Amino acid sequence: MQKKKKRTFAALLTAILVVALTGCSKLGSIINEIHGSLIGNNYTVYTYDNYGNQTLKTSEKKKSALPEIKSKPSAMTAMEEQ
Repeated sequence: MQKKKKRTFAALLTAILVVALTGCSKLGSIINEIHGSLIGNNYTVYTYDNYGNQTLKTSEKKKSALPEIKSKPSAMTAMEEQ
């Protein structure tokens, strides 16, 4: 009986940790997306050759604006207007 409780507790603790750590990652992703759409993200790409020597460094600031999405009226909307 004691082993069953320990296994249940371990499984429950593992499930809680997985949900908690995934939630933190998702929150960080959402914050980065908001920051990128408001201010912009900086990207730096380093390229190396087969011997580990840096051959190229490319930097870019990406600024994105949220596009306005205009949807086409559906057939039901056109029929309702008549």
